[in-house]
Amino acid sequence: MGINRGPYNALVDDDGTNTVGTVWGKQDIKDVILDPIDALPGVAGLWTPYVPGWAGSDGTGPGMGNGIITGRYLQIGKWVDVAIVLRMGSTTTYGTSSYWMLGLPFPSVAFGGPAQEVNLRCGAMTAGGAVQGSMTAYSLGSYVYMTTSSGALVNPTTPFTWAAGAVLSVRGSYEIA
Repeated sequence: MGINRGPYNALVDDDGTNTVGTVWGKQDIKDVILDPIDALPGVAGLWTPYVPGWAGSDGTGPGMGNGIITGRYLQIGKWVDVAIVLRMGSTTTYGTSSYWMLGLPFPSVAFGGPAQEVNLRCGAMTAGGAVQGSMTAYSLGSYVYMTTSSGALVNPTTPFTWAAGAVLSVRGSYEIA
């Protein structure tokens, strides 16, 4: 059996010999791989903005003041890609909570237990440019909480004492119900 050269199967060697086929250029491969995805609704760069909530787990919660929080998401079926950026302002207050939570555009699906299966990338930067990378955000259904690379929960003094100009960002994808 020869290679199926029909749409979306143009790179398949379905006779198993790895000897029958055609050499494809980079653009040919991009056309075959990307065209079906690009045809889906919402993929052509159409992000939806939203305003994520910022809350504390307990104690006194944080206050935005003149800080800025922005969010955007791209939904394809039950899959959501999300980006959140929180920039601290000169009148931002940080509260006394054990950890902070940022709101997702939709609650994540829980797979057989707490909704902590959603693992998003995140990072933090001081106004002076010091960076705390390799952080992770875990879902609490409608919110995510962030941990440093050492596993400490992000709060008013972790990964550093927050001040005006500092930035906390979260980015990743997750499944919704």
